[in-house]
Parts: sequence; C-alpha cells; structure tokens
Amino acid sequence: MGGCATSKFEFLDQTRPVFGVDINGVVAAVKPICDADKEAFMKKYISKECKDYGSDFAKSLKDNNSKVREIQYSRWRWAQANMDIYINTLRVSGFSDKQIQDMLNGCPLCFHSPAAYKEFSAACAELCHELETADVPVCNLRMVATGSSVVGFSQNPLKGITNQASKITCPQSSDVDICLVADGITDWIKSLKLTTKQHRMYPSTSSPNLSVTRIGLRPSTFKEVMPQQLSDFYKLWGKKLPGGLQITFQESGNDLPPWEIHMPLANV
Repeated sequence: MGGCATSKFEFLDQTRPVFGVDINGVVAAVKPICDADKEAFMKKYISKECKDYGSDFAKSLKDNNSKVREIQYSRWRWAQANMDIYINTLRVSGFSDKQIQDMLNGCPLCFHSPAAYKEFSAACAELCHELETADVPVCNLRMVATGSSVVGFSQNPLKGITNQASKITCPQSSDVDICLVADGITDWIKSLKLTTKQHRMYPSTSSPNLSVTRIGLRPSTFKEVMPQQLSDFYKLWGKKLPGGLQITFQESGNDLPPWEIHMPLANV
C-alpha cells in the first residue's frame, strides 16, 4: 500500500440524517393524508419536473456552487420545518411508516429493510478492508451513502420545486449512490491518467459554505483500471440492487451535509 500511517482527521460518525428533531416515534405521531385529499396533496407537494440542462435556470447555476448549496440547504430546512408534510410525501409515494422511521434511524430508503442495508454495509466494510490491504496507495477508507436514495428527495436543483423537498426517489428505478472516501484518493486517481471520457470531476456540497470535489468513473472504466476487488464489487452489487449502483470517490477530511451518512465500518 502507498502508506499513510495516520489519518489526517478523526471521523465524526454521522450514521443517520441530521434532521435536528427528536425522531423517536415521530412518524407514528403524524396524521396520514386521507384518500380524498391525496390528489391535491401530491399536486402541491410532489414534483417530477426536471429542468432542461440548456435552460436559463441551469445556465445560472453553472459554476455557481454557492447558489447550488443555497438551494440544497433551503430544501433541507424546508423538510426540517415541515416534517409532517414531508413524512406524508413519502407515505403517498409508497413508503411505509416503518421504512420512513428506519430512514430517520439511519437506514437509507433505497433498502427495503435494515437487514438489507446491514448486508450491503457489511460488504462495503469488507471491500474497504480488502483495499486497505491491497497494493492501492490510499488508506483510512470509508463509505458514505449519498443522494436521494438516503432520505428520499433529490438535492439536484434542476429536479422538483426549487426550494422544497419535492422530487421523491423510486427504489425500483433510482440507483444506490455511495462515495468511497480515503486519504490519498485524489492523487491515486490522478496517477491513473484517465481521459475525460473515462472520468469526471465535479463539485459536491460538504457544508453550507463549502463544496468539495468528487470523482465519477464511467462503468467501463471500473473494469479497465480499478483493482479487481472494487471492479467485482461494482459488478456484483450493480446487479443485486434493483436500481443499480453508482460509486464516486472523494478525498477525506471534509464534513458531510446533513442528508448524507457514513456507512458502518463493520457488520455490528
């Protein structure tokens, strides 16, 4: 291994979304929407709109990370301030009360049960261990669950109502997004000398005032340049998960936004 004996930072575990409310029993306490009101409720609070990347709105966000962060955090604050409404948007979108409560407790909505999430988390922990002991110049590896598959709504500013948590995920079609975070990962990816057709680097929100860089690889690139352990993992779980799997990479040392979570380090 390339060797970094000690971590550059200490992980502060964030293993469940940080809604900032007392989550114990919160779902059961929310009155469901009656059948007669569901259509009007969905029309007001749920949106499948996706603005075109060539639109003036999309152009206004290009290279404007602060505006993207502002929209993302406005959606998060809306969900925090309107938990009863948000819980009902998940209900009318097909999620059970148990799934929603499990999400508040740290099980991403893309998994049908905590047991399924535990199985996947254990596989991720084993992958991190294998990569730590392989000839890969990174260390202190950790997996982060990202995207709408965690809490249920998209943080893509082009999707849904701009300042509202409204574009709801579909477990059957939405992929599971995870990010491999490690010391030395940026230099390692750069050393592979990938072309722009093989990978892309893009900003990702870390906090209200900071965006960090994440790296995405094309699916074919995993087989071409990634260690066998990672390539096999990507292929196996990409088939096992209903919506597929997306893996990105990020240098360690930054905070997580409140809608992302650290995955367990071991199957405990």
